[in-house]
Amino acid sequence: MFRRRHTQRQSPVLTGRVARLTARARVVLWALLVLPAVACTPLPEPPAVEIEGPAPFEGYRPLDRLVVHIRGQGTVSVEDGKGRVYLREPAQPLVHLQIGGALGRQRIQLLSKEGRLQAEASFTVVAETRIEDESGRMGSLLDLLVWTMRNWIPGLTDGVGDLHFQGRHFAYYVHWLRDHVHTLKGMRYFDAQGGEVLEVFRQAQRADGMIWDFFRKEARPGNFYDTAFEPLGYSRWVDGLLFARMPVENDVEYLFVEGLHMAWQMTGDQAVLDRNLDAAIKALDYSVQSPARWSRRRRLLKRAYTIDSWDFQQAAVSEKLFPRWGSLLIDPQRTRFGIMHGDNTGYAAACELLAEMLERVERVADAERFRDRAAKIRRRLDRVSWLGSHYRHWVPELRTTRRYLAPGERAQISLSNAYALNRGVDAEKAEAIIETYLELRDRLPQGSPGEWYSIYPPFEHGFEEHAGVWEYVNGGVLPIVAGELARGAFRHGYEAYGADILERVLELGLAHGHQMHFAYTGAHPSGDAPEYTLVDLAPYATMDLGGVGAEGVPSWMAGPPDDHLDELPTGHQEFAGVPFLITDPAQNERRAVVAVSGRADLPSRVQIPVESKPKSLYVLHSTGFNGNAKLAGSISWNYADGSQRTQYLVRGSNVAHWWFPELKGKWASQGRHEEPPLVELAWRGKNDASTSVGLYWYGLNNPEPDKELTGLTFESPQDASIYAVVGLTLASQPLHRPLPAVSYGGPDNWAAAAVTQALIEGLAGVVDQSAEFQDVEIAPRWAATGTGQVSAEVCYPGSGGYVAYHYLHDSGSRSLNLSLTGSGERASVRMLLPRAVQQVVGVYLNEQPVSFAVERVRDSFYVTFAAALPRAQNFRIYY
Repeated sequence: MFRRRHTQRQSPVLTGRVARLTARARVVLWALLVLPAVACTPLPEPPAVEIEGPAPFEGYRPLDRLVVHIRGQGTVSVEDGKGRVYLREPAQPLVHLQIGGALGRQRIQLLSKEGRLQAEASFTVVAETRIEDESGRMGSLLDLLVWTMRNWIPGLTDGVGDLHFQGRHFAYYVHWLRDHVHTLKGMRYFDAQGGEVLEVFRQAQRADGMIWDFFRKEARPGNFYDTAFEPLGYSRWVDGLLFARMPVENDVEYLFVEGLHMAWQMTGDQAVLDRNLDAAIKALDYSVQSPARWSRRRRLLKRAYTIDSWDFQQAAVSEKLFPRWGSLLIDPQRTRFGIMHGDNTGYAAACELLAEMLERVERVADAERFRDRAAKIRRRLDRVSWLGSHYRHWVPELRTTRRYLAPGERAQISLSNAYALNRGVDAEKAEAIIETYLELRDRLPQGSPGEWYSIYPPFEHGFEEHAGVWEYVNGGVLPIVAGELARGAFRHGYEAYGADILERVLELGLAHGHQMHFAYTGAHPSGDAPEYTLVDLAPYATMDLGGVGAEGVPSWMAGPPDDHLDELPTGHQEFAGVPFLITDPAQNERRAVVAVSGRADLPSRVQIPVESKPKSLYVLHSTGFNGNAKLAGSISWNYADGSQRTQYLVRGSNVAHWWFPELKGKWASQGRHEEPPLVELAWRGKNDASTSVGLYWYGLNNPEPDKELTGLTFESPQDASIYAVVGLTLASQPLHRPLPAVSYGGPDNWAAAAVTQALIEGLAGVVDQSAEFQDVEIAPRWAATGTGQVSAEVCYPGSGGYVAYHYLHDSGSRSLNLSLTGSGERASVRMLLPRAVQQVVGVYLNEQPVSFAVERVRDSFYVTFAAALPRAQNFRIYY
C-alpha cells in the first residue's frame, strides 16, 4: 500500500519572518567573522608631500638639491616664486629636486590624474650676489669691493643716503649724478634703491633738457654756486635743494640715460620707462642743440680743455675770460672748445641704450632716430680722434687753436679709452687700445701701481690748482680704469689680461686698508737727496728736556718733575726722515731746548745766527699752555738786506701739545699732497705722568731763497704760553715729501663699482640682455684664472631677478660642467675653453646631446649653446 507524501504549505507571513531572520543571521555571521579581520588591516594613508631634513634658517639657495618623499599616485608639480611650473613628472616615492626658478615661496604639489590637488609642501628660496671660487681670491675681492661701496662715507647707512624731495624720500649713493650712476654699476647687485634718485634729476630737469650735475641738501642761499654759476644759468633752487651744473661738463645727459637703463633693468618696471623716456629724449637732444655742448663745425660733442671728462679746465687760458673761478666756467662764444673722445663714445652708447628702451615701449621711429644718431657720431669721431692705437685726448674745434702743454694730446692715453672698450667700439679698435695698455704695462714709471692711468703721461703744468703731477686725474692710477679695462679685455679676447688686472687690483686693495680707493699716486720718482745742515742749539737753549731744570732754567714746559721728555734720544738723530742734533741737557747745564714765552722766566724772543742760503728748514718742536689761544709762536727769516719774512705757527695745524700727539698735517687731513709747509709726528714716547708724549717736525720753504740769510728768530705770543724748539735743521733743497701711495679725488664707491662690474660681467660672465635677467648671457671665463670650481649667484635685490651657476673643470675627463638656473626665461651660454683647447667633442644636457657651436675671439675659443630657464639645467662639455 502506497503512502501519500504530504507537503505543508507555510503562510506568506511566516515566510517573510523566516527571511528576515535569515538576513539578520547573515549580518550577525558577517559581523562575527569579517569585522575582526577588517579591524586588523590598517586604513590606507592619505597622500602627502614631505621634504627631507630641516630647512635652512635663511632659506634654500638656487641649485640646492632636495629629497622629497611622495605618498600617493599622480603627478608631481613644482612652482617657482612667480607661479611658473618648472618641474612636472609622474610621482615616485622619492623625488630628487634641484631648485631653480624665481625666488620666494615655492610649492611642491601632488596632483591626481584629474589635476586635483592632493597634497603639497612649500619652501623658501633666497639668493644674493656672491662668488665662491676654489682659491677664494675672487670671493675676497668681491667682499673688499662691497665693503668699500657700503662704507666709504661715514654716516651713511650701508653706503646709502636719504633725500626728501617733492614729498618723497629717495635713496642715493653720491649727490653727484655722475658718481651715483657709476656707483650704480656695482651697487645694483647689492641694493634695491639705486634707481630712485634718477627721478629727482628728471623732475628738476631744466626746460631746455639740461641735466644738473648734483644737488646739495645742506646749502644755504648766498653760497658759491649762487655767486659763480647762477648768473650763467648753471645753478637753481628746487624745493629747498640747490641744483648745480659744472659748466665745463658734457657727460651728464648721457649718464642720466645710462642710469635710467640700469634702473629699468634692476626692476623690470615698465612705469620707470613711461615716466622717464621723454626726459631722456629731451636730455640727449639738448646735447646736440646747445651751443655750449655741440660743435656745429665738427658735428660732435665739445668741451673746454679739461683732463678727459673732468670738471676743471686749464686755468691759464680760462682765467683770461673769467678772472674769478676761471677753471670752472665757460662762454659759448669765446671759450676755445675741442672734441674729447669720451663725451662722444659715451653719448653714442647712451643713444643705443635709449633706442633699446624705446623699442621696448614700441616707439620704433624714435628708436631708429637715436640708433642713426649714434652711428653717425661714431663715424665722425673716428675720423677726428682715432690715432690707430687709441683715441686722441683732445682735438681743437678750430685748427688754429694751439696748446703748449707737454707732452701733447697725441702722446697721451686718457681714461676714456678704457671706457670706450665697453661702449661699442669695433673689435679692431678695442684690440688696439688694449695693446696700448699692455705696452704701457711693460714700461711703467718708477713706483707705479699699474697702467690704469687717468692720463699718461701727465701734464707737467696747467692744472696745478686741482691736480698735481702723478695725482688724482693728472697721472693718478684709477681703479675705474682698471675695471673698465679688465671688462673690455674679457669681452675682446684678452681674458688672461683681464684676470691679471683683477689679481693686481686685489693686491692693491689688500695693501691699503683692505678697501678700494679712488686714486693711487701714479709714480714715485726719486729726486736727489738734499744736503742737511744740523744747527747746534746748545748755545741758545733756555729750557730743560727733563723735569729737573736748574737755577734760571725751567724744567720741561715749566711743569712738575714727572712730566718730561727724558726718553727722547739725544745727539745725532733722524726722525721721520729728517736728521736733527738734539742737545743733551746733562752736558749743557740742563739747557737743551730753545723756549720762548711771555713768562718772566723765559725770553719772548731768541735769534739764532745763520749765514747761508738754505732752501728750507725743519724744526722739531711743541707748544704748551696756550689756553684758548690758537697762536703758538712764529719763525722769522732775517735777510742780509734788512728784510724779514715771518711764518706764524698755529696750534692744531703747524704744532701741537706734546701729550697724546695725534696731529696730522694739512696734506693728510685733506687726503692729498699739499704745498709746504708740512708737519709730521717725529717721535713718540712716555714719561712718568703720561703713557704717550711726543714731538713733531715742521718744515717750511725759504720764502726768499736767493737772498743771503743772517739768522732765524723764534718768538712767542705775549702771554704765558710756551713755544719750544728741540731741533733745527737747514736743507739745500725745497721741502719734499714723498707722495703718499693713496692719492685723492672722487668717491671710493665709484672705483669699487667699476671693478665689481668687471668681476661680475667679465670674469663671472653674467650680462643682463633685457631686464630682471629675463634674457641673459652667461659666459664663465674661469679658465683664464686656472680655477677649477666656482659657485656664483648674481642678483638684483630690486626685483629678485637672478642667475646662479656652478662651474667645474674636470681636466681628468677633459670636461667642463655647468649647472645653471635663474629667474628668467632663457640664457645664451658662452663658455671659455681652457687654453690651447679649440675643439669640442660634444655638449650634453642630462646625457642628451645638445646643439652647439665653437666661436673664436682672437686666440680664445668659446663653446656656445642655448639654455632654457627657469628649470635647473646640468650641462657637460667634452673637449
